[in-house]
Amino acid sequence: MSSSSEKFVNLDKNCSEINRILQQTSNVANMNGGKSQQQQNQILQQQQQQEQALFKSNDGFTIAIKLLELICQSPHDLNHYSGISTKTPINLINLIINASRNNFEACIDLILTNKLFSLLEILNIHSNIMLSELTPNELGGGAGANKKNHISIEWFVCSSLIQLIASLFTILNNESSLSENNSALIQRANDLISLMTSYGLLDNLSVFFINIRGPLDDELQTVEILNNCLNFLLSITKFLAQKKTLDIFSPRKTEDNTQLISTIKATNLVNIISMLYGMLHKDASTTPVKFATTNVKKQTLTTLELTKLSLKLLNQMIVLDLNMVQNLLGEECLSLQLRHISSYLIWYLNLNSNNSSTNGNITQTNVNNLTNIKCEEVLHEIILLIGYFTVLNEENQVKIELGTPPTILQQLCNLSFKYFSDKKLILVLYPTLICSCFNNEKNKCVLTSELSAETLANFIQEKISQEAKQQSNTNSLGIEGYYF
Repeated sequence: MSSSSEKFVNLDKNCSEINRILQQTSNVANMNGGKSQQQQNQILQQQQQQEQALFKSNDGFTIAIKLLELICQSPHDLNHYSGISTKTPINLINLIINASRNNFEACIDLILTNKLFSLLEILNIHSNIMLSELTPNELGGGAGANKKNHISIEWFVCSSLIQLIASLFTILNNESSLSENNSALIQRANDLISLMTSYGLLDNLSVFFINIRGPLDDELQTVEILNNCLNFLLSITKFLAQKKTLDIFSPRKTEDNTQLISTIKATNLVNIISMLYGMLHKDASTTPVKFATTNVKKQTLTTLELTKLSLKLLNQMIVLDLNMVQNLLGEECLSLQLRHISSYLIWYLNLNSNNSSTNGNITQTNVNNLTNIKCEEVLHEIILLIGYFTVLNEENQVKIELGTPPTILQQLCNLSFKYFSDKKLILVLYPTLICSCFNNEKNKCVLTSELSAETLANFIQEKISQEAKQQSNTNSLGIEGYYF
């Protein structure tokens, strides 16, 4: 074995060992139970922070990034060194992820010291390779599909780097103390988003998404990559949405210094709706399925989780720019796909979130419970999306009453009883019903034919009273009140 081969074998071993040390605290935390669980987690978290600090103090981030530059800077570098494992760049990226996980100080170091910019160069190179290797319309379709796409190491390098960036922006999003005092950090984070947008990363991801034309249950590698991509988009969109100075309903145009909003618009919401339609099209495009109660195809937890992430991303895009997303979703093609998706999901999720059949099998009981919870989470996201889609938008209000009955609005009015009796679930459904019918006589007639208008009127009056009371407390205490 050559000396360079030996070095890279040792590098792989060292990366794996450091990753094991950084990860073992969280693994132990998951295994331990009992009354002292919280205390144990606190101790383990302190140990992890100490190990992360040790890694940082020994210039671990700089070394790991320089090694990545050495290996990955050119598309041909992965095969340049004999003896290098295809897992080496993935191990190095995972090392950076683990060393910065839930660590705000490490996040600041990576963002403010320009360490990430060289990684974005690598991400740009590998995302373009990933795009060039895509065979149109060949992702998804189950085990029997004709697979032409080869998931190369470039795909995983790209996916891991996207996961790293998502984890850093998630740390920023969860940091309550992030304010004007961190203006340099916020500006640098904006610069990173701007650079990724100018590189065309979102354009590449939109092409990846639109090529998904079926369920991905048997394509675990593609699922992992897609999951990382969705979390990445969700994290950067949420970051910009949280830093907005304008109200979501403000008539003023949202500033777009990073060009993220214009890119989302140019790519039809990064083709998220088309991807969802592709994953669900065999079910979402079939009208009679709404009336079936037997032999219903069960959606897997994988599909439900990807659907939930996609809907959360769409809802976060709306928070970023309501008018832009409403206008795009109201266009003929996307509007039709959205109606098919919404109609199918409301029917399916409402049916399965109430289905608690276990057949006496404990394992099956746990799976069913998890599926029911996931169904309810996805249902709440689609209800929220319909509310955003129709709020103060007469044209979109009309669209949810189109098609073969039961229409989307009729399905919402006929959700299970708990959405009209449980206070928490009422807060999920009623605002969307109000948005769907506000200043729209036809939709009001549909709503009042399905449920009592007095119920909604009481809900609105209660919220007005709560807001008035909160405003009174604001005036007396000098603090900002809650706005419903």
